Amino acid sequence: MNLRQINPWRLGGFALISTVAAMLAAETHPQNASANLAPIAKASTSFVSGHESLEAIHDGSEPSGVNDHSHGAYGNWPKTGAQWVQYEWRQPISTRQTEVYWWDDGRGVRLPTACRLLYWDGKSFVPVQRAAGLGILGGQYNVITFNEVLTPKLRLEFDGNGPFSTGILEWKVIDTGKSPEFPPTVLAGVDRVVVLGGKTYLSGRVNGLKSGRAAEALWSQASGPGEVTFADTQAPVTTATFSAPGDYVLKLTAGKGALSASSTLRVQVENPPPAQRLDVVYTKNYRLDSPLWNARAKALIVNWI
Repeated sequence: MNLRQINPWRLGGFALISTVAAMLAAETHPQNASANLAPIAKASTSFVSGHESLEAIHDGSEPSGVNDHSHGAYGNWPKTGAQWVQYEWRQPISTRQTEVYWWDDGRGVRLPTACRLLYWDGKSFVPVQRAAGLGILGGQYNVITFNEVLTPKLRLEFDGNGPFSTGILEWKVIDTGKSPEFPPTVLAGVDRVVVLGGKTYLSGRVNGLKSGRAAEALWSQASGPGEVTFADTQAPVTTATFSAPGDYVLKLTAGKGALSASSTLRVQVENPPPAQRLDVVYTKNYRLDSPLWNARAKALIVNWI
């Protein structure tokens, strides 16, 4: 339906206004307009501390406070001054709103003094137009609105406060509803070693499609000398056991058809140790009686052991 299809004689004045307003709202805020596009983006930065994580800014966790880094945080200590983080998508996305939750640990990482939002116009990064809400408040999402852009890259720049570094707990990019569908991002987990007869705990992660619905996931065995038994092949978080020692590759796949993605991890399965314990070495029959080793042994026992 469009405005020309409305019969004003069938509607009262208030009903007509309400109908037109609803239609305009539907056009302005499509069905998937609230979807967060950040989890399906590739993140990069000018610098990230070795003990922090850039991936934390789009892991979907919700901070409970300005120093809630229980799910990880991005920080650029010991760098100061202007820094940036950036998202890149496989295809151009449509957005007119982002939300930033800054990190302040009360020590070396503090709130920035200013921030800017830029988008890739095909040749270079340029500022978004009519930006509003470029906030630097702590303990809340700072909502930034701007004229709608169609771009494969967004960059957030921010200035440090004097000698302090800066950090981010979460950075969201809100879809207008006009972005294309994307495959989910899939992370099977870290490689590991397990003893034959025991189970390994799999903590796969799937960030769903643009619609926000969780993508269908499936664990499978890519290779290995024996059989792998999954407690639940359709749950990203599950367990697996193995029938024989050796090297295995497990695969986690999510999505369907062209909108599917996968990730793998390696598992080294080892035989259990022998049932008989190692022999005890009794030391009471031995002693050190040497000017050279007496002092050395005392130092090892007192300070090292």
